[in-house]
Amino acid sequence: MTGVRAIAAFLMFWHHSSSRFDDVVSSGMVGVSLFSLLSGFVMARTDREGETARTYYRKRFARIYPASFIACVLVITWHALRGGLEVTDFAAFTLLQSWVPDKAVDFAAQAIFWSLSCEAFFYLAFPAIRVVT
Repeated sequence: MTGVRAIAAFLMFWHHSSSRFDDVVSSGMVGVSLFSLLSGFVMARTDREGETARTYYRKRFARIYPASFIACVLVITWHALRGGLEVTDFAAFTLLQSWVPDKAVDFAAQAIFWSLSCEAFFYLAFPAIRVVT
């Protein structure tokens, strides 16, 4: 599985560093889709029977939010120092920016933060999905 994750990471790296082959298939889109698929598999595979939704949410929050918060502080500080800070940039702190159909909010602070917003949605939805299945 680590090898497949490395391939997905390379595809995303390739997309951001070169658009030579993205005319046929977007390597970034394929890489992100592959990462999302693997994440869903890992979430389902490591699901613990009897774990409450509250415990699950606490663990997921502790996993992604601290690093996301620090990254947002650094990026927003950078924007403020360069004079390019927008009010919408603060949406990145909420991890909800991709839930708003507005590019100024969706790409708040740093465009790549949208993926964390999507990850937060998957984490939010998982306890409800696992009850159904």
